[in-house]
Amino acid sequence: MPYRSITAAVAAVLGCTVSAVCLPSLASAQPPQAASADQASGDTQEQQGQSNQLQEVVVTAERRATDVQTTAISMQAISNQQLAQAQVETITDLQKLAPSFQINAFGLSDYVNIRGIGESTLGPAITPGVAVLRDGLYEPESQGLSGSFYDIADVELLRGPQGTFVGMSAIGGALQITSQIPNFRGVNGFIDGQLGDYSDTKLTGAVNLPASSTVAVRIAFDVENRGSYYKDVGAVVTPAPSDPEEDPGKDEHRNFRATLLWQPNDSFQALLRADLGWLNNGGPPGSPNLTPLPNGTYSPFYAYSTKTPFLLNYYTLGTQDIQVNNKYSLDLHYTLPGGIVLRSLTGIQTNNIYDIEDFSDSSATPAEGGGTLYDNTRGNNYYSQELDLISPAGPLNWIVGSSVFYRRTPLALAIALDAPVPGVGLVPIDVDIDSISYQRAYGVFGQVNWKFTDTLELQAGLRGNWDANYTRNLLIPAQNTDFDDSVPTAKVGLNYTPIAGQFLYVFYARGYKAGGANPGNTFNPEHVNDYELGWKGDFLDRHLQTSVGGYWEQYQAMQEAIYDPTTGLTPTTNIGNATLRGIEASANGRFGQFNASLNLAYEHTALGNFSNYPDYLLPVVPGGAAGPTQCAPGVVAPYPAPGPGGCLNFNQIAQTASGDVQPYSPELTFTATIDYGIALGSHTLRPSLTYSHTSSQFTDLAQHTNAGQLVNYYLLPARNLLDGSLSFEASAWLVQAYIDNFTNQIYVTSSSGQSVYYGAPRVYGVRFHREF
Repeated sequence: MPYRSITAAVAAVLGCTVSAVCLPSLASAQPPQAASADQASGDTQEQQGQSNQLQEVVVTAERRATDVQTTAISMQAISNQQLAQAQVETITDLQKLAPSFQINAFGLSDYVNIRGIGESTLGPAITPGVAVLRDGLYEPESQGLSGSFYDIADVELLRGPQGTFVGMSAIGGALQITSQIPNFRGVNGFIDGQLGDYSDTKLTGAVNLPASSTVAVRIAFDVENRGSYYKDVGAVVTPAPSDPEEDPGKDEHRNFRATLLWQPNDSFQALLRADLGWLNNGGPPGSPNLTPLPNGTYSPFYAYSTKTPFLLNYYTLGTQDIQVNNKYSLDLHYTLPGGIVLRSLTGIQTNNIYDIEDFSDSSATPAEGGGTLYDNTRGNNYYSQELDLISPAGPLNWIVGSSVFYRRTPLALAIALDAPVPGVGLVPIDVDIDSISYQRAYGVFGQVNWKFTDTLELQAGLRGNWDANYTRNLLIPAQNTDFDDSVPTAKVGLNYTPIAGQFLYVFYARGYKAGGANPGNTFNPEHVNDYELGWKGDFLDRHLQTSVGGYWEQYQAMQEAIYDPTTGLTPTTNIGNATLRGIEASANGRFGQFNASLNLAYEHTALGNFSNYPDYLLPVVPGGAAGPTQCAPGVVAPYPAPGPGGCLNFNQIAQTASGDVQPYSPELTFTATIDYGIALGSHTLRPSLTYSHTSSQFTDLAQHTNAGQLVNYYLLPARNLLDGSLSFEASAWLVQAYIDNFTNQIYVTSSSGQSVYYGAPRVYGVRFHREF
């Protein structure tokens, strides 16, 4: 779809009204938590308001509380009410409401990308490119992000590099998830129950307990059991006592959070949190890719597939247990004389994973014992500390701060499988990896906002980043590797408010993703230069709010796991550049009992000079094992290579990816939510629909053969999903019947090449909610 067509459509929607209204800008120097401390009972601002106008949405993307309509970031703020109404229960579900946001999920691993930038390769030494923060604590791995949303205040999706405040992991953007905090309005809370098909039972609740006039406690919990959408028809294996037979793709989780608020006076506030979680998903339900390879053949695992979505053919156990980021934090705010706020956030996290995976249906053959043991339960701990100084509001205000982050991730990986070798049969492969990855990150940052006229504001931010990442191979000490680097990131922009309720901005921002260490060598950081302009407006006496923006990003030194024919291994390396251009627009309206939210993102991407790029996934390369190497001159080898240890003439599959699209960057994403309240006496009946469209996208750089033929092997087709609910609202009660994926569309939500994972089929159920 051409840019001018998109621009015309957006202009038609946003330009249909011209009457602007006054929406005061928030520039509070209050700490983010203190700004909402009296609103944390679970009620939203919409519920508290007495008018049908859209209320101010307060966000904390830049450490101080501001109105989303006067914050110079392309962003989307989603309230707890919106999350519940759309049945958004995990980070993966956010794709229902948030364009530009893509999740490629593999069991416990979630590749998170915004605008096509984030993460495309997995490993403990790889820094994610989208920062996920829960209550301010950074989660540094793609594994463990699938924890449940419960007792949430709001979610903020920040698009584009957030180099000033977040630093190394926000080259693509950031996701801030904020939970509710205690309040002083007596005993209050809620209980929420859910019953659905696939034996889904869920119970969530929270209670607020004021212990005194200065101390309050909030206890929240979330428990769910759901069977898998998949059925396993493989051979029955008698489980060992310590490894019970599991149901791949199920959901069993237990979460508990306790928060203590101490507010002895107006100048000081302390928040102490303990957040505990456990998840067992029964193993990743990967199925063999049914798409043919460019030479007309199929994956070696195709023969063992049932050829039917949601029907597995596993022959070994699949079990995954994870204690999802147990988090402990202390958040302190103290207002100094003169109104300056001193903030301290201290965090300790544990993310232990124990994983037994079956390879018989997704990555190997139906041979008993074929699988992998992944164990990092030996203390995968994170420690963090941030200090901020936040000036009071005024024409000239500023923020300065510093941060320290330390991570130690031990990994024990044992692979035992029978790999299929054409013309030979099954070849046993055993691989053992025992290593520890360390990450140390330091940052010093500051931002100044200067409103030098009544309508113009200059914004400038700078951050210094220092990284010290290293890997210790406990089995092969010669592969121990260290990586150290320092990288500056910055943002400078101009904000213009010609009249109240109309806000325009333009800025340049630079972000980066840290480099790291492979066994035996290192790779460099990624960088993004981001140029953006945008407009946010309020119309029709605050019944309509709009946002539209455009961006141009230069993506440099992309990190990718690339097959090395000289060693047969797949280290992470820097491979080239890409250009990304796009338009993002949203409109939120409230007219009486009718509410609507529309969000759209259009993106055009192009890879730079990627010549002689090897299609490394086509040869059979078991995880962690050495694959085929380049044949000696004059040696003729069949294609694909004859199994591990063989050779291959890689010039047969050398190709160029220049001009192809960036992986995980669908051209068009669109979401729409509408609901209407029908009065039934003093009660309300509220039907609601949520629609989302995601156009096709690739999950790999290998998109064409050396002859220019398109490789659909790595393509995720477009999907259109429709969810609906019908709610009966009666004072403190809510009863909601819901249907997700109403049309029962079968679609692939993620792919690793050889394995694919299907999105949820049609599911339905009923939810009961009671406030007290």
